[in-house]
Amino acid sequence: MYCPACREEINGSYLPVFMCPHCEIQIWRDDKGNVTHHEQKHTCPECGHVFGDLTDEAPTEFRRMVRNFEQKAESAFMGLDRIVNRILA
Repeated sequence: MYCPACREEINGSYLPVFMCPHCEIQIWRDDKGNVTHHEQKHTCPECGHVFGDLTDEAPTEFRRMVRNFEQKAESAFMGLDRIVNRILA
């Protein structure tokens, strides 16, 4: 398997949650061996502090439905914002 962050090959880890030996991010796998979550490292541009958050790569039907709803809601709010800006301008 290859690390989703650094793209280096990882050999010998069959645990459901483990750390990449190259970049030391946390990787979660399902029972089939597919990566479902992995940590993304971010660095503050002002102080250089490194922090991480988990990203979810498991595409389930519910997540697709929620993502679609979010896109439609964002589009509706952007349209309302344009209308309000025209009224107030």
